[in-house]
Amino acid sequence: MMETKIDGIWRTIAGRRVFIAKGQSLTEAMAKSKKFTNIKQKLKNQLTESKNDHKQKQLEIIKKTNPMTDDYHTGIRKIEDIKTFAEAMKDKDNLVEAPDYTIEDAKKALEKGEITIYSSKEIKDGVFVTPSKMEAQQYASNEKVYSKTVKLNEVAWLDNYEGQYASGAIDDTGKDTSFNVNNYKTFEEMVKDKSAITAMKREGISNMKVAKAKYNEIKLNSQTITRINKDTAVSNIRNKIPQNVRDGWFTNADSNYKTKLNDIIVNNPEIRSSGLAIAYDGYKEYSGRSLNFNEFLETNLTLYRGTRGQSTVSADDETFMSYTYDKSIANKFGKNIETITIKAKDTLGMYQTTGEYEILVPTSKIKKKRW
Repeated sequence: MMETKIDGIWRTIAGRRVFIAKGQSLTEAMAKSKKFTNIKQKLKNQLTESKNDHKQKQLEIIKKTNPMTDDYHTGIRKIEDIKTFAEAMKDKDNLVEAPDYTIEDAKKALEKGEITIYSSKEIKDGVFVTPSKMEAQQYASNEKVYSKTVKLNEVAWLDNYEGQYASGAIDDTGKDTSFNVNNYKTFEEMVKDKSAITAMKREGISNMKVAKAKYNEIKLNSQTITRINKDTAVSNIRNKIPQNVRDGWFTNADSNYKTKLNDIIVNNPEIRSSGLAIAYDGYKEYSGRSLNFNEFLETNLTLYRGTRGQSTVSADDETFMSYTYDKSIANKFGKNIETITIKAKDTLGMYQTTGEYEILVPTSKIKKKRW
């Protein structure tokens, strides 16, 4: 039987030989080769190890400052008792809420990365704390209730409702330990850096999904958007976003290309500026308004999305959703219409250079408004 020859080239990537077939992206070739799965697992293991190191430091602080001296009161005695806030929120059978602290409040805190805690005692290492002022007031009686807004990982959580303060586990030097994503060209480059892994741990980030969401958010918020004329914007989009990616999403609605398109936009301010330039011209044409580009960026846009039932925004989706300026166009995709009002500068822009334009909205912005 004659073997079919496939056109393509061989490349060495991170010391591994990879065959890239004609028309295939580098990412697709790497995935097909199955030579890089151990790298992803290694990064996952590094984050897990960092999280456990942090818990161990919290345990040592609590044992030193406010140890449990019996075996019947609720408190932290061993590392297994400690949860990150994200872990506590995943334990849905044991979620706790109060009139002044709902599950929705907890979700918002998880998204923001910080929370206001209360206690009947001055808040310092070892002290029991809660996000409910009413709960703390019960212990304080008529005395003062102390409060403090902290990062989620400054508390060793027993559940989503109670924990022990252990800020000393964050950083003994007092230096700013936040990681600067703008030092890296891509998320994949960042997570190969051990110092970034350590910094993510200090930020309370314990898994790759949360790390990627944080990376995307910071990258987008720090981008400098510049005015680009329409012809240059169209040229940038056609030449710098591979056609298979554009066709894969805009023509075939293939979700495999959604992340690829999102990554290109997040990592390239020129591409995003181009997308916003297309959105600017589309808005002027649709609205009939005369405004300059900077005025457009600050404009609150009302956008529409047609669905056939429940919301199509997944809690696990850290990319974007497609909307339109025109409600009648949204109706073509479903009778249930989702509406969002958002500043133009908070969108990703438009990347179709012909046809019915769709404006892309980061799912992080949609979640903040909805949840």
